[in-house]
This record gives sequence, structure tokens and C-alpha cells, in this order.
Amino acid sequence: MLARTSVSVAALCGLLACGDEPPAKPERDLEKTPAPAPSEVPEPAPVPAPEPTPAPIVLKPFATSGDEDAALREIRSLPAWSAALERYRLLARRGQSGPIHGLIIDSETGMRLVDETTGDGALSIAIALPEGLSLTPPMRAVLWGAWKPEQEPSWRWHATRVASLAPPSEPVTKVAPLEPLLAEMPSDAVLASKAPRRGGTISFVVKKESDRVGDGWLIADDNKGKAVARLLLPGERETYGDQSEIARDERWKLGSNKRYWLTIRSFRSGRLGDLPVFRAKSAPNWDRKASAGPQL
Repeated sequence: MLARTSVSVAALCGLLACGDEPPAKPERDLEKTPAPAPSEVPEPAPVPAPEPTPAPIVLKPFATSGDEDAALREIRSLPAWSAALERYRLLARRGQSGPIHGLIIDSETGMRLVDETTGDGALSIAIALPEGLSLTPPMRAVLWGAWKPEQEPSWRWHATRVASLAPPSEPVTKVAPLEPLLAEMPSDAVLASKAPRRGGTISFVVKKESDRVGDGWLIADDNKGKAVARLLLPGERETYGDQSEIARDERWKLGSNKRYWLTIRSFRSGRLGDLPVFRAKSAPNWDRKASAGPQL
């Protein structure tokens, strides 16, 4: 009896998985288990296509039909410095524009357009040429465009179109903008107080620069003397009211304790108590050897 009971218990333990070993785990259902996600690698950013290089602008000659002056008058082109005097009607911010002409030069401050009608090469304006335009200064040209304000210089002519003019008739001498020329004083120069009414060459020193641009310069025979006349230099004109189109940094650069000379036009004596007004025909010249005292 006991032997049978032991066999039965052993059989029952086998059926019930009795013992120290753990029961076997069921096999994993491979179809229902998701596969591990592949590692996420960011795609490289697309490389932007290079911007197309602007096509070079071909500089074409200005059509004159054999008469350059007449052609410039027909399109109402202004000499370079006249564009500064009439800046009020050529402002880009107002949508204004027009043509101007002169001699393009390359200076320490960038491209400039020299006025060929007055100032003996010292009157010039700062310019910006269209992007992609290639030219070799010095060269004469017509520039369509308008004025835009800048900090240095205070104004710059931004050209949108350029056409070449006939080459200059004489070799171009580079002149510092708005600075007196260096030249020896001629023997026929007289002191400013002795200037004849028909005009001529005068010698003077600057007594005071007028507060308003366009009111001229107070000049004297020497540093200790009183002012004897009011001088308007090339490119300057009397202002109307408080309006002036010339900026302060566009005035001639004359200093004290220096003797200058230039040629003036004919003039009339001022009213009682008023100084005569001299209008210059030539740019101011500075003689390094001349003293600021009266020597004539």
C-alpha cells in the first residue's frame, strides 16, 4: 500500500511540476513584438544655391549727334556742383531724380564727380556708381540718379545709370576737394582793400567765416586789420532766407594766419556801412611763402 501511494505522489508531482526548477517560460510571439526603432540621424541641411553674379553693365557713350553741350541741355543735365546747389529738387526720398555731368575721379574718399565749369577742379561731389558697372577713371560722364544723405560725407549722389562723354581735352590734375590750390602769388595782386571795381587779383586773409553758408567770408588785408569785404567763393551763392542747399562739410577749407589770392569779378561798393561783396572768378590759391601780414 505504501509503495503505491509513493508512486502516485511522484506521478502527481510530475504533473504539477513539483521541484526546485522554475517552470519554462513561453516562447515570445515574434509577430506581435515590434522591432527596435533604428537610431534617428538628422538629415543634413540643404546647401543654398550660390547667388547669381550680376551681369556686368556695359558703359555706353552718351548720344550727342556731334554737339555735346546741346545734347546735355536737351536732357537738362546739371554740372556736378550745380546739383549740390539745387539739391532740394533732386532728393531720392522724394522720388526725384535727374542727370548730372562732370569728370569722374577716384580719390582717397572714394569716387567723386568734378565740376568742370567752376572751381578749377576743387569743386566735386561724392558719388556711388551702379553695382556691376566697370569704368576706369578719370573719365567724363553723365550720371542719372539722386541725392541720398549719409554720415560721411553728409550727401552722396547715387547713380542708377551712367553714359560716357568725350575724353577730357587736357590732362587731369588731381585736386583736393574744397581746398585752396598751391600757387605763387602773381605780381599784379593787390590788397583786398585796394581792389579796383572792375575786378582783378586780390590778396587777403580770412577774418571770419560767416555763420550761414552762402553769406560768404569776411576778409581783411591782414590778421590785425578789420574786415574790408565779403567774399563769395566759386560754387557759393547768397542764400534766400535761412534756406541753403550746401552742407557745412561742403564749404571751402580756408584757415586763419594764411594769405590767399584769387581773381574777382567787377563789383559795386556797398551801401553806407555795408561791406562790398566780392564774387570770385577763380578758386582760392595759397602761397606758402606769403606772410599773413600786409606786404603789398
